[in-house]
Amino acid sequence: MEEKGRLKPGFKIRLTLTANEKFFGPGIAMLLHLVDEYGSIRSAAMAMDMSYSKAWKILRRADKELGFPLLESRNGGNGGGKSALTAEGRAFLEKFDTVEKKLYEAAQGLIDEYF
Repeated sequence: MEEKGRLKPGFKIRLTLTANEKFFGPGIAMLLHLVDEYGSIRSAAMAMDMSYSKAWKILRRADKELGFPLLESRNGGNGGGKSALTAEGRAFLEKFDTVEKKLYEAAQGLIDEYF
């Protein structure tokens, strides 16, 4: 009998607050990581093949739901715009990443135990 590969969990964590509508998940987390890397919402959105307007829309929605800004931005000009994670935004993203990692590890443990 051929041995199968290790089963792995596949899921996405999404956070909700009001009206049970998701406002934060892996997509916006990736966007924030890329903004942190590139220093630009536009560059981060392009790297994800996302429109700049959609990136702003999901960022504004998350800011509203959380009650604090995830990013601080400086408008463009000759040198272009600049964006960076706020201290609260960085802390929130780090917590999200930690929860996501721990949930995956817990799910992997359950799969290993039962399958």
